[in-house]
Amino acid sequence: MAVFDGEPVRLSVLNAGGGYGKTTLLAQARERLLAKGQMVIWLCLDRYDLHPVSVLLHLRYALSNAVEGHGKPPGTEIRGAVSDALAGFVRDMAPLGPIVFILDDFHLAGREVHQMFARLFTAAPENARFLVATRQRGLIPLTALKAAGAVMEIDQDALRLTAGEIDSLVGSLVSKDAVAALHERTEGWPVAVQLARMWIEGRSDADSRILEFSGAAGDVSDYLTEQIIDEIPADIADFLVSTSIVDEVNGDLAQELTGRDDSWALLPELGRSSAVITPVETSVGWFRYHALFRDHLAARLQLRGEQAIRSLHRSAAKWYAGQGRLVDAVSHMCRAGDADAACDMIEKADGIWIAVRHGAPMLKALLDNLTCEQIDARPRLRAARAHIWLKSGRYDDAGLEMAALRAVPRDALDDPLAFARDLAAVQLSLVEQGDAGMLRDDVEALSSVTGDDRWMEAPCAEMLCVSMIREGNVHAAIDAGERAVRLYEDFDSINGRIFARLHLGLAYLAAAQLAQAGTVLSEARKLAGASLSSDRSAVAMIDVLYGAWLYETGDDDAAAQRISAALDAIEQGECWLEIYHHAYAVLLQIFRVRGDLVSGRSVLERAARTGHDRKLARLTRIVGDLRVEMALPEDETLTAFSTHPTFCREASAELTLLEREIRAAARAYVALENGAPEAVRELVDGEIDTCARMGRRRSVIKLLMLKALALDRLGLEDESAAALHRAIHLAADEHAYRPFVEAGEQAGSLVQKAMRWFRAVNLTSSEVALMAKIVRSTTRRDDEAAAVHGNASLLVGREAEVLAGLGEGLSNKHIARRLGLGEDAIKYHVKKLFAKLGVSDRAMAVVVARQQGLISGIEG
Repeated sequence: MAVFDGEPVRLSVLNAGGGYGKTTLLAQARERLLAKGQMVIWLCLDRYDLHPVSVLLHLRYALSNAVEGHGKPPGTEIRGAVSDALAGFVRDMAPLGPIVFILDDFHLAGREVHQMFARLFTAAPENARFLVATRQRGLIPLTALKAAGAVMEIDQDALRLTAGEIDSLVGSLVSKDAVAALHERTEGWPVAVQLARMWIEGRSDADSRILEFSGAAGDVSDYLTEQIIDEIPADIADFLVSTSIVDEVNGDLAQELTGRDDSWALLPELGRSSAVITPVETSVGWFRYHALFRDHLAARLQLRGEQAIRSLHRSAAKWYAGQGRLVDAVSHMCRAGDADAACDMIEKADGIWIAVRHGAPMLKALLDNLTCEQIDARPRLRAARAHIWLKSGRYDDAGLEMAALRAVPRDALDDPLAFARDLAAVQLSLVEQGDAGMLRDDVEALSSVTGDDRWMEAPCAEMLCVSMIREGNVHAAIDAGERAVRLYEDFDSINGRIFARLHLGLAYLAAAQLAQAGTVLSEARKLAGASLSSDRSAVAMIDVLYGAWLYETGDDDAAAQRISAALDAIEQGECWLEIYHHAYAVLLQIFRVRGDLVSGRSVLERAARTGHDRKLARLTRIVGDLRVEMALPEDETLTAFSTHPTFCREASAELTLLEREIRAAARAYVALENGAPEAVRELVDGEIDTCARMGRRRSVIKLLMLKALALDRLGLEDESAAALHRAIHLAADEHAYRPFVEAGEQAGSLVQKAMRWFRAVNLTSSEVALMAKIVRSTTRRDDEAAAVHGNASLLVGREAEVLAGLGEGLSNKHIARRLGLGEDAIKYHVKKLFAKLGVSDRAMAVVVARQQGLISGIEG
């Protein structure tokens, strides 16, 4: 314990290989600290600790239990992103007394867990210390902490046993000369010394046995492990050898491998009596063998012959398959030499659909067990491999593989329908991450799944949702997406629940169903924060769509912040066309409204670069159209892009509906800017009808607004009012005002003008409120102030008091009683107010007066 003597520091790191007593040293430190009354939290990490939030949750539970008797226990709930959860954990630690966190096997955890702890080591309050044991250097950035004198590093040399320490361990069993020989030959390696002690206990020839050792530490290790095996009963040795084929073992798995029905009792007994068999901290009842010991057991296993080894692996595969641990089952079946059976297992689990339900990493782990030749012999596994290629950016390879797979004769397949669904799933990945569209055969394959196969019905419904989004059919996308969300609730597929909501949220945004979009995207964010925090691409895609929803509902600052933070992840990781469009288009609109041309051009450059790097021709076309639509009058690129041959061409069949409507809107803006409003109707009418038929309500609203502007400039006021009223009616219930605002101040001016036209129309309160919001959002502050001042000066006599009464919702009778006037006089003043405000009813008068600041000015 001398290594921990002296002034305590923030972080103490034990860095040494296996068998150097790191865990023993930590345990001794724990006992000393507990004896001093300090709180101690012990966490043993392993290779399955990949998610920072999960590890933080373990720490919270441990801290909550340890705090009893030391103060108020902190909560054990974790919410939000990793950074938020970490900040909350740090806050909860601060008011407590001294705390020491002991982290064993730090090297086994995932990279993101290491990064989380690195932040914790720096951000933790002064009352927290950390003792860390690891086998690998470089996992913890120590520069800043070293500069602050907050680190103590203890390397392998410091952990070697001295001659005196070895004497204290075996001095009672052997002579001083034997102790010296043991020190020399083991070089102080603690595990070797411990194994030597076990080997000589109870032997009268202990000295001679020690002196028989020769060679370097590796030879000593081999010799010692062999001697332990030779000294234990043969049936126990057979048990250890047979169970050495698995990384970890429990009683049931051991019984499957050895046939011993006493395995549950035998493993704990061996664990108590041997330093090389230890319990797995995170899994009750599971044990693991020291790596060196297991290597020796594996060497002894080879003596049994290939058939015996394969039989053991087959038994392990059978057991893992029964437990639903498919990756382990396939791995052992391949090691059993039965690749056909392993392939059957993957196909029985539906191949590519494993990625849909459990994520692409699991499917990749399964395929990694197979050779290229083994996969090439199975069309369904080839489809699964193509999906993995797409996820890793190998678009060309995946495209070539798909072309080859579509040529496979259907009569050569065991299950043509399952294969057709596989192809549809891969095609959908091409749709999502590339420029491809869904083939009619693929859509039919996905649609063919019925309630008889509910496990398959959910992902197929989700895929139909995505394919209909690319096709532009929002009605069908919402139907399929809502069905997918319902179906996934019956299955344990967190990926399915998250991405079904992501896709449905995308469809809701296109339909201008903002309330529903906000609900499902919020649910997706909550689920992803708890389960997919390490998947940056998935979380970023959700953040983009949630940012788009914030933009639609009027929170520009939050929308820009959230989408900007997500750009790097979607540009470097997995994403698809519609997500890119939302990310770049929303940021461009926000910067256009702010007049921030520099930031707008920067976004356009990023979007163009992404289209080029990802080979997304559709995104490149959309960027060109957005550049025209977003251009400010002083943007010299407007003329260049608006006269480009590609832009001027009529929309062709190669364009998706999303591209066509963006192109139509951009060309309409150019026509209005260039004084050619007569061209706008021809540009947008066909797209309005198509978008309306497909349920693309947001696009219909925007195109109708442009049409109304053009008709107004042509002097066709009635037709302009009709187009505008249709747009207002479609947008009112969801307060979808953004499509109007995107047309700029001219939209607000037209809406103000239209108030006079709408006197004969029975507007709803939602429509009236939406019109006021449009005017308010498109009116510059200096113009708004002038309008308020000018209109206020028009109110004479009792008109201001009558208007105040209208604002309070009073009837004419109650206003008359308050002012001491007759009802006829009030009616006269109300009529005059309507004329001055340009409205036809009381509700509109109140909305316009509030928008112009008249009522608030009077009431204030």
